[in-house]
Amino acid sequence: MNNFYHYTECGLSNIFLKKGYQSIETPRGKSISISDVDGLHKAIGLLLVISKKGLSGEEIRFLRHELLLSQKALSRLLGVSEQAIRHWENGKIKIPKLSESLLRFLYSDLLNSFA
Repeated sequence: MNNFYHYTECGLSNIFLKKGYQSIETPRGKSISISDVDGLHKAIGLLLVISKKGLSGEEIRFLRHELLLSQKALSRLLGVSEQAIRHWENGKIKIPKLSESLLRFLYSDLLNSFA
């Protein structure tokens, strides 16, 4: 993709930025500066929450990180085992619809608390 930055630092492999970043020279070489990382992550999270498709393991991990939760803490909130969270995040098993809905709700609630 020409003139796009592949933003893998967020943990998602499918995020490409057209703007909102700049390439800078540092003493260690070329680097990328994102102008509003928090806003970018909120926008990514919102897209994940409103998406009609099921969440991938990467997306589950992204939302969990944005919620500042460990796998153990999320497992307690969702009423599942910590191992289930690990399996969802590494793609071994698909997240059940109810757990996915609850995770989306938790993130939506976080976004609403900023409004």
